Amino acid sequence: MNTTPIELSGCAIIEDDKVLLLHKPKDSHYEFPGGKVREEETIEEAAIREVKEELGVDVKLVEKFSVIEFSYNGKYLRGSLFFAKITSGEPHITEPTVFDHLIWMPIMEYEKYMLAPNVKEFCIKYITTK
Repeated sequence: MNTTPIELSGCAIIEDDKVLLLHKPKDSHYEFPGGKVREEETIEEAAIREVKEELGVDVKLVEKFSVIEFSYNGKYLRGSLFFAKITSGEPHITEPTVFDHLIWMPIMEYEKYMLAPNVKEFCIKYITTK
């Protein structure tokens, strides 16, 4: 088995205690904007690129929130998550074959939503450290 993880990187964009999430109908859940890190880029560059590709906005990374390692569908993954702020543009779905809508989810109401495991974990940590 390959023990080198597939690197992922994404962003938690928060305004007024609401986090911007994308709904992925294939997995029936909400997730952070993000994706695979390409060979020639850093995790920071990947996070910025993925947000631009998925939401059509430019972001500035504020700080690194976490790195988690996990298995999904038999693959070993390592995901980096950054707090980010939108610097230009209005978020909208730019990959309609992957995502069907976006929401600004009130973090305190996370239990009302079907979330990717890392999003749920993020909400719990965010609430308990606030």
